[in-house]
Amino acid sequence: MPMATSLKSSKIELPKGCSFVTKKEFVLATIIGRRGAKTEAEGEQQAAEAGK
Repeated sequence: MPMATSLKSSKIELPKGCSFVTKKEFVLATIIGRRGAKTEAEGEQQAAEAGK
């Protein structure tokens, strides 16, 4: 899923006979794409180790 995308219940394929008890446009998850300083530092460290 691209950044800033929301996963709505209406887009989920459920097994036959199943259904959601929520509104069809209920947002189940949103990809926001924010990264913390710790995550960024870990990524830089891994890149440096891979380059050795």
